[in-house]
Amino acid sequence: MESNRKKGSVAEDLALKELTEKGYSLLERNWQSGHKELDLIMQDGKELVVVEVKSLSSDRYGDPIDRVTSRKEKNIIEAADEYIRLNNIDMPVRFDVVEVVFAEGKPLIHHIPDAFGPLF
Repeated sequence: MESNRKKGSVAEDLALKELTEKGYSLLERNWQSGHKELDLIMQDGKELVVVEVKSLSSDRYGDPIDRVTSRKEKNIIEAADEYIRLNNIDMPVRFDVVEVVFAEGKPLIHHIPDAFGPLF
C-alpha cells in the first residue's frame, strides 16, 4: 500500500496537471512558513490562487474537502498572507481546493474554485 505522503504527492501532481491544463501558472509548490505549508501557489490571470490538495482512497466516508477544517483554512490563510508579504504581491487572492479520489481505475479530480476565504 502506498504511503500517505506518496499519495499526497501523486494527488498534487494530478492537481497541478489539471490546473496547468486550464491555463494556470505554477509559482510555488509545497511552500512553507514555519510549520504551515501551501500545497500549490498558482496564478490565474491577474489572480493569485492558493490551492489546497486533498485526497482520499474512496469517497465512501465523505468528500476530501470535508478534511479542510476551519483550523486548516486559518493556517492556509496565515501562510498565504506571509507569502504575499514576503513577495510584495499586489493582486487579489483566491483559495481553491482540488479533491482527488483514488477510486478503482482512473483517479477522480474535482477543482473547487473559491472554496473558502478570509473572513473580514
